[in-house]
Amino acid sequence: MLTIRNINKRTALGVIFILLGVLILAVKIYNHDGEEEKLSWYISGSSESVKQIPTDREIVYYSMTIENPTNKSYVVKSVEPIISDAVKNLLLEQNVIIELTKNLPNNKNVQYDGQFEINTSQLDEEGLKKLIPMIKSYRVIYDNDQEIVLQAGSYGGMSGR
Repeated sequence: MLTIRNINKRTALGVIFILLGVLILAVKIYNHDGEEEKLSWYISGSSESVKQIPTDREIVYYSMTIENPTNKSYVVKSVEPIISDAVKNLLLEQNVIIELTKNLPNNKNVQYDGQFEINTSQLDEEGLKKLIPMIKSYRVIYDNDQEIVLQAGSYGGMSGR
């Protein structure tokens, strides 16, 4: 038999379950939004240039633009080109990280330009052509030392630290 006391317990229990469900949904929505923003960064332009003449000290210039199509702003702390193995063996200096802090506003982009030196004296013209592309991707450190690896010319995937 239903009594007023049983109805109040049922009502209170129902309200608790509804509030719990709303809380779970809010947490899922919050976490989902954060993942999408991070995964939507991409490189809209990437270039590298090198002379086609072998030399013992060749400077490779490169440029890349990071696009942020999200509604959140970030602070980029450093950019490191991930260089192909063939080029890595020719590097004169191992440190190729650009440590230059720049703001990356929401729905905007930021450009980084850099260079590194390689020794191509043992290569012929054909060997030089095989080095291209020299940069496979870029490791970007942003905000509180979070990391994202972006493929040149495509959407990047997350790699957390």
